[in-house]
Amino acid sequence: MDQPRWTDLEVIKLILGTLVGAIAAISSFVWWLVNYWYRKKHQTIELQNRSLQQLLSKAEADRDMNRDERQRIQDQLLRIEEDLKEGTHPRLSVLKERIEESRDKLCQLHEDSNERENQLEQVRLNLAERGAELESAVVQIEEHERRKKVHAHRIQRALKLEGLIWEAHVPHHAPPFRPLSDRRAPIISVLNLKGGVGKTTLTANLGTQLADLDRRVLLVDLDLQGSLTNLFIKDEDHKELYDNRKLIQNYLDQAVDQPTAKLMEYVQPSLEENLHLIATADTLAYTEMNLTLKWLLRTARRDARFLLRKALHQKQVTRNFDVILLDCPPLLNVSCVNALVASDYVLIPMMPSAQVTNRIAPFLKLLQTFRANLNPDLKILGVVANRTTRTELTSEERARWSTLRDNSKDVWGEDVYLFETNIRQNTEIRKNEDARRPLGKSDEMYPTFRKLAEEVLQRLPVSATQKTVSQREGSAV
Repeated sequence: MDQPRWTDLEVIKLILGTLVGAIAAISSFVWWLVNYWYRKKHQTIELQNRSLQQLLSKAEADRDMNRDERQRIQDQLLRIEEDLKEGTHPRLSVLKERIEESRDKLCQLHEDSNERENQLEQVRLNLAERGAELESAVVQIEEHERRKKVHAHRIQRALKLEGLIWEAHVPHHAPPFRPLSDRRAPIISVLNLKGGVGKTTLTANLGTQLADLDRRVLLVDLDLQGSLTNLFIKDEDHKELYDNRKLIQNYLDQAVDQPTAKLMEYVQPSLEENLHLIATADTLAYTEMNLTLKWLLRTARRDARFLLRKALHQKQVTRNFDVILLDCPPLLNVSCVNALVASDYVLIPMMPSAQVTNRIAPFLKLLQTFRANLNPDLKILGVVANRTTRTELTSEERARWSTLRDNSKDVWGEDVYLFETNIRQNTEIRKNEDARRPLGKSDEMYPTFRKLAEEVLQRLPVSATQKTVSQREGSAV
């Protein structure tokens, strides 16, 4: 009996669930530590306040005592002066000395009283400062408590989403989808969630053929492996792009917080005429994780799922290219979601094996969910049979092809186009990839991809891929 296998989506859910759970635990510990520090500070301020209150009470008691003593001496002096006026006191000389002593003592008491008043004023100032610090500490604690609740809510919402970022609602500030009639440059995501079906091979050679057919083509490498980049960019040039931060991950990392980021600054020419590329590297995986966390916790200025839509739909991009091909990874990560949010079409490469054919229907169901929430304009350009036994399908492959046609219509709700051009298995393609170049005119499989490119153009609106010579001369990259 076959052992149960985990699907890619389940692995992603497990990883994101573990990751977000760890973040939740770390966040809770950090907030507990902050609250503990503020409580200790609050206790220290209260102890200082009590000490100052005791000092103030003692100072006020001393002041009252001095006031009473001064009043007693003044009364005594008045009585003595009255006696002196009447001449009834027996020891005038002694009294005069005592009067002088009393006056001196009274002056000293007056000075002491002034000093006590100054001390009391200083205590009042200290109390006011401590009170202000206490109020500030209370405000900070309340603010941290509010932020803690907000982050806790965000973490709970992220955990509840279970990594299905394409099912979350579209924010009101998300960039709108510009219809193809306004852009004239169709965007095609080459995608199949089953790995190893030849997405990069199809993207590279289809893009080359479209360029040979006088279409200005932009390729965007969104696959973590960077295989498309390796076919068109030399190692030394790739290192320079990496050092200068001119890769697709650098654009995404910048664009999520800076609305002024320009995608055209990351477009690189290739050795093929009419063909340009936005390259990538394996560090895209780290950017993916960073963007995912920012999106889940809502800490970025922009929704990370709509970065490529805003960029690829701009006139600066669409007036310079006739067709845009996105080489997608075999999983629905942030890059893949970005591609589908921006795309007009999905081109699905597949091998006519039982395992791959059976995965198409679940994939179309997923695209239905995606289209219902994030991109209602998304259409299926068609399914291409790749790595077939020969140019013409075998009877077994034709049977699977027919079953696929029926199942796809049941799931998608309309006919899904199955390309007539098949890409047969050929060692020539692998040799060219090892040599890090797409197929050339002298290669055996070149006419097959040319036929596929012509069939793709027939599936696209004529106005979207044909431009006059004057238009092209006025919009050089």
